[in-house]
Amino acid sequence: DVTFHCANEELCEQWIQVANEQLALLTNRPKSLLVYINPFGGKQCGKRIYEQKVAPMFRRASISADVIVTERANHARDHLKTEANLDKYDGVVCVGGDGMFSEVLHGLVTRIQTDNGVDQNQPDAELVPCSLRIGIIPAGELWSLYRIKKTYPRINTSRTDSHVNPSYG
Repeated sequence: DVTFHCANEELCEQWIQVANEQLALLTNRPKSLLVYINPFGGKQCGKRIYEQKVAPMFRRASISADVIVTERANHARDHLKTEANLDKYDGVVCVGGDGMFSEVLHGLVTRIQTDNGVDQNQPDAELVPCSLRIGIIPAGELWSLYRIKKTYPRINTSRTDSHVNPSYG
């Protein structure tokens, strides 16, 4: 669980009540997430970070999560491309470094285009936006998102919202 440190128990209860009330007002917030954890990247602390820091916050916010600890390179990408039932999730979260984020992004882009009959290898193909939110919990040694622009130059990585949308311009 998440721990609040406060000498005044009544004030602490107020914090919890207000937090729960605010969460209840957010009708468009994610409630079900697919989480991929890279246990090997960075300092091999992704699983610990998720279990000790992230999972308690998700539970407190009543967010359910299906967690997959990846076992090999491209495990998340391959799972997203072919097996994941994306209809049951509001978003996908990756815990790891830039490699894990790259896997999730590649898997989602490929899956969405394939499901919509778009050949993403055609230069003039009009890509279909992904409606799923993507969350990133950094747990790698390096974090270099610039590679995304090299791989998917039509994806606008400067957007401040959490949706992956093609940029046609």
